[in-house]
Amino acid sequence: MRQASLRSIRRAAMPLLVSVMLTAAVASDSRAADPAPGAKARGPGKTEMLGRYGFNWSKPDAARCERVTEAIVKRLATCQVADTGSFTGKSDHVVCTLPDGEFLAFPNEARCLEELETMQANAP
Repeated sequence: MRQASLRSIRRAAMPLLVSVMLTAAVASDSRAADPAPGAKARGPGKTEMLGRYGFNWSKPDAARCERVTEAIVKRLATCQVADTGSFTGKSDHVVCTLPDGEFLAFPNEARCLEELETMQANAP
């Protein structure tokens, strides 16, 4: 019975978590859209993304950590250094827009796996 209750709580909480993360990402993008004259972009260049590890958190069922390659870099529209905590509350990641969602990139594979496992543990 306790497992069923925990499962239903997770199922109810995931849409809220996704909504909060999307709201934070939209707010971040809207602030970044109008930089001060002469200001540099906050996000890393696409070549700086190579070698990081990340996943498309917008598709939690298919999400898996993968090394950022040239093919992935070509799909990234814009990238911003995160100004909010991740699934574990840490802020060492980059948020990139994709045509089909958002890609979270972390400095190494261990951090990526930690975030992915935390996201999945809290999923419905």
